[in-house]
Amino acid sequence: MIELESSGLNQQVGVDDDVEDVTKLLFLFRALFDTSFDNIAIYGPSGHLAYANQALLNTLNLKQEADTDYVDLKGQRAFDHYYDAINRTLATGEPCAILLNFEHQRISRVIYDLVNFSAIKNHKNQVIGVIAVGRDLDFNKQQQNQETEQREQYLRALMDTFPFIVWMKDKAGRFLATNQKFVEVVGAEHYEDLEGKTDFDFFPTEMAQGYVNDDLDILKNGVPKSVSEQIKKESGEIYWAETYKSPVRLDGEVIGTVGFARDITEKQYLQSEVTKQQNAYQSLVQNLPTTIIRYDLDGKRIFVNSRCHETYDVEIPYELNKTPLELWSPYIVNMTGEAFMAELMEVMQFNLQKTLEIHSVHEALVAVHQVRIVPEFDENHQICGALTIATDITEVAEYRRKIENMAFHDQLTGLPNRTLFSQKLLTAISKAQTDNSKFALMMLDLDQFKSINDTMGHAIGDKLLIEVAKRVTDGLEGQYTCARLGGDEFIILVDPLSNRAHVEHMSNTLLNQIVQPYLIEGTEYFISASIGISYYPDDSEDMNDLLKYADSAMYHAKKSGRNRYHTYSPNLTESIQKRLNIETELRRAIEGNEVYLQYQPIVDIASQRVMGLETLCRWNSRKLGVVSPMVFIQIAEETGMIVELGKWIMREAFKSARLINLQLKQPISVSVNLSARQFFEIDFAHQVSHLLEEEGCNPAWIKFEITECLLLESNQQVLKALEAFHELGIKISLDDFGTGQSALAYLSKFPIHQVKIDYSFVKEIINNPHDALLVRAIIALTATLNKELVAEGVETLEQAELLKSYDCRYAQGYLYSKPIGLDAIQQYLLLGEA
Repeated sequence: MIELESSGLNQQVGVDDDVEDVTKLLFLFRALFDTSFDNIAIYGPSGHLAYANQALLNTLNLKQEADTDYVDLKGQRAFDHYYDAINRTLATGEPCAILLNFEHQRISRVIYDLVNFSAIKNHKNQVIGVIAVGRDLDFNKQQQNQETEQREQYLRALMDTFPFIVWMKDKAGRFLATNQKFVEVVGAEHYEDLEGKTDFDFFPTEMAQGYVNDDLDILKNGVPKSVSEQIKKESGEIYWAETYKSPVRLDGEVIGTVGFARDITEKQYLQSEVTKQQNAYQSLVQNLPTTIIRYDLDGKRIFVNSRCHETYDVEIPYELNKTPLELWSPYIVNMTGEAFMAELMEVMQFNLQKTLEIHSVHEALVAVHQVRIVPEFDENHQICGALTIATDITEVAEYRRKIENMAFHDQLTGLPNRTLFSQKLLTAISKAQTDNSKFALMMLDLDQFKSINDTMGHAIGDKLLIEVAKRVTDGLEGQYTCARLGGDEFIILVDPLSNRAHVEHMSNTLLNQIVQPYLIEGTEYFISASIGISYYPDDSEDMNDLLKYADSAMYHAKKSGRNRYHTYSPNLTESIQKRLNIETELRRAIEGNEVYLQYQPIVDIASQRVMGLETLCRWNSRKLGVVSPMVFIQIAEETGMIVELGKWIMREAFKSARLINLQLKQPISVSVNLSARQFFEIDFAHQVSHLLEEEGCNPAWIKFEITECLLLESNQQVLKALEAFHELGIKISLDDFGTGQSALAYLSKFPIHQVKIDYSFVKEIINNPHDALLVRAIIALTATLNKELVAEGVETLEQAELLKSYDCRYAQGYLYSKPIGLDAIQQYLLLGEA
């Protein structure tokens, strides 16, 4: 940088006080301007350079010490107006600006600089110098180039967004610009591949010449044109295009053409198809399997297709120009010509649409036609006539009748279903309110049907339901409506009601008929029913209440021992609510850790050694307290919750079996009670195997206890599951033996390892010789079949000694231990080994 002394700035001022101010000022300039991106220079009162910032030196490609080169610029012509501006500002003190455009040997490019000049004044308002601030316009030009490039990209994106091809040509027919769709059509790779090319480079000669002729016509006349023409794709496919071409003008001169083309192949095809359809319309209408007739405003037939003759046996020429009043088919039985004419005129008068059914009988054949009448309009949308379309719906009408029957009747038994019964019950209530009469509802539910359905299969269950429905309908006397509500539940409406004794007599009759054996596919089945009765208006006048009360009474009949009827009383509602509460809480019991297992030993009577344990599920509800297993197990069975509960019991039992046997010298078995419903879960045996593996339990430590009802029939699903358990090493125990109706042959037919005599026989063996004899016979039978035997419910030493004398080896009951928790049973077993 040139120092202040060399600038002559202080000599011109001639005031010593100012020198110090100017010196300070230059230091301030350095601090402010050395980091500026603008070109900044300060000139003294004689026009000589006093300061140039780094940006200016960089622009001129100068170093700081080479400032004289900058001074040399003064001799260049481009700088004449530059120094004129400096001198003018020094002389007037007024600012000014110039556009500087120059080159220099040190610089490889042209400099475009917009320079602003301002006077520097001292405290006496005297001009002591000039500051020049300029900005290299190359930066602005770069910004402008970027903006231009961005606008080009936007324009390119706009063209590529069009779903049709777009192009621009010069006057010689050379492509200047195209969009991506055009590139794809001609099979090029990029836009540049088309620039400077002509139509002849991409299309067949004849096709390209046609395009060129259009361009020449537009260039000559300067008028846009729209044509339909063919375009050939690069793939060779030819399609029709609707093309719009227009001249491009610049400053009033046509410099080329621009155009776009959209694919109208489908449109051309549709137009062709419309033509074909129009040509085929007359033939189609005449041969449709539908009767079509057109009428004028007076109701006269002006068109009749050939189907009319086939349908109504009337000659077509005879039909024309006649109204339904003048000519009507004698075979139509449900409507006269006058009635049809009235319908026709109403459609045309009020702009309606109507659908009628016309029934005809001809040569003992009944036909049903659906006739649709619609108005016809002229080109001014004024009604000019009517059109009738008649479709043969004879089969549909029959299907509809059947569907209506299906909608209101049970498909298995043919009895009314819940929907139809509800309608009849509402009608009965309305009638009873009017006549001040009474009626009764009988809710009938089969006992143990679910077990038969699960074990025998749905085919047997369905046949059983059909037979029950026949017996119910045959056993009813007087006016009644019997319906199947679903499953094994039936309901009977006795209306009118003469007296309650009649309903009770009817209930006893039904129960006696239902309990008789059923012979299905050569096998006898036994089933009973429970009936609940509610009365209108004594119990309620509300339909839902009457149904609910009959259901409550039926449930009470089941609870009281089944195969009986019960009449509703208000206290039953409380009992039902209690059951619902138990069901609700049971659904939360497992998740809430409210259920747990207890274990009861199975003991060798002679040695008193524990041979096994039976797991027993218990429930202590936070809300209900301790709930009896007799109650919640039955509810779980009825609701299906036994499946989830049973899986939890198995998992806990397998876990306990592992813990117990790892502590014992000689392993023992842990028995788990299974429900019949679990056997009909998908791949039940696989579930068991998976649980055993998860808990690390040896299958030999497990026994499954099943009841006799599961073996009532040789169900393949049950048999496969039992055989799978046998292969795993799990033993099967038959629980409550002697209480069911199964044959003894099942002991050898199924893989049964153990039999348990029901506690009801053991309880009276001391005082009842008949029970003692029966127990002795069962013991002898199982010994013959080489089955292990356990006597349940042993409570006294006398019972144990008598069983021992009968050669019964194992026993279970309170004599040895009540059911206890896992920790207690582990101590019990360890003490037994000590």
